[in-house]
Amino acid sequence: VGYKANKRSRGGQIVVTGTLRLVAPGHALADSGRSVVLLDDQWYPAEHFAKAAARVEAGSGVECVERGGEPGFALTKASRDALAGVSTCDTHVLFFVSTDTDVKTLMPIAQKCAAATFLVHSVTDESAVEVLSKENVPFEMYGSYRLRPGAAELAVLSNDAGFERRDFVAACRRNGIRTVCLQEATNVDFERAPYRMQWADIALIQGPHALQYLTRDVYFLTGNPRFDSHRPLPFPDKPLVLINCNFIFGLAFLEWMRPWTEQAIDAAVSLGLPYRITVHPRDETDLSGLENVQPSGAYRVHDQLKECTVLISRDSSLPYEALMLNRHTIYYDPFGERERCLREDDTGFIEKCTTPEGLRDCLETVLRKPPPESTPERYNRAGQFLFTGRDGQSDLRVVRALHIISTHPKLYATNDARRQSQSLIAANRFLHVTLRPKLRRIQWLRKIWRMLKALKMRSFGY
Repeated sequence: VGYKANKRSRGGQIVVTGTLRLVAPGHALADSGRSVVLLDDQWYPAEHFAKAAARVEAGSGVECVERGGEPGFALTKASRDALAGVSTCDTHVLFFVSTDTDVKTLMPIAQKCAAATFLVHSVTDESAVEVLSKENVPFEMYGSYRLRPGAAELAVLSNDAGFERRDFVAACRRNGIRTVCLQEATNVDFERAPYRMQWADIALIQGPHALQYLTRDVYFLTGNPRFDSHRPLPFPDKPLVLINCNFIFGLAFLEWMRPWTEQAIDAAVSLGLPYRITVHPRDETDLSGLENVQPSGAYRVHDQLKECTVLISRDSSLPYEALMLNRHTIYYDPFGERERCLREDDTGFIEKCTTPEGLRDCLETVLRKPPPESTPERYNRAGQFLFTGRDGQSDLRVVRALHIISTHPKLYATNDARRQSQSLIAANRFLHVTLRPKLRRIQWLRKIWRMLKALKMRSFGY
């Protein structure tokens, strides 16, 4: 059965079509349809894949296994035995980073590679350089002129959609270096420009959840090493509300930045609850005069979540990170975001509301609920669906994927990645990476840009 991307029917419902084949590493892929490579000894319930395809089947090296009368899939014993000895990648791998999040995600993988080189791109954010320097990890500043045939066999990114990253992917492709993109967050919007995880040659996904949103010929099911240390934690002695202020990525909702934050504060104060505001490193919300504001970052947010009882957030990966730590989460969306992941979440652990009154009611309700892990079977299943597993083995699965890709280059010679001409990449790179940061420093131009952006968003109905 040939695969067709999921389509929306006229009624707005998703029509699931095509075939999804689960295969063992190094085994034949589907002749048509999509293939998912399993990399561990877990049993995966069939329902994890049901939203992604009309038909899910066991391919070579995978068997159908029932547990408690429920259908599922697992690698055969022979496939598990073959994987058991793979714990490193015996080749030179490039790691492209520009933020502290990139470094935190990719560092555990680099430590298990025979040779690893960090290439840093930093124009407006120097957090990658700061972290690597603090950890005494050697790195080079990226320049396409540095890449040569034979410089490395593989290159890994945790985001392939930015213009600088597309330039890196194109440079790798010219020099015969395979590129691999590791899913950086649960809530990534794959379906619209800039088409994340569709520029690199091969996709490593965080969990089966991603299959219903991302269309590629081949996926490796790995999880994300950034969350390997996350474990369910007991609630703090006293309730605390953490408010996630992360209006980034083009400042799409300029008029909502301050009001959204104030509405979240009002909900907490109305119930007599203490609160803190965690601010994304690239957020530009005017928070002057507000109390309990603290900067966030990949190496800070874990401790901030640890201290809270409930998280209030807009579109972000933080709700799912909070879930891994056994925290309640409220997705507050008063402006109708296009993001689908949180809006369509059916794990039962994400509360959703769209009005200040609804937010207050949600907050009051979740504080009466027991912690997420109090329903362990549902909690663990959600963890596997979203993150491949809470076993702390994502770095191992990624390294196994890199080893298999490098060992079987012809088998995984995919050709479904997006491409752009070098001239277009160079033009966009200059405009958005070089020129735009300089123009943003000119205050009167920035005010005009903000006004035009607000008018544009209103024209779209926001």
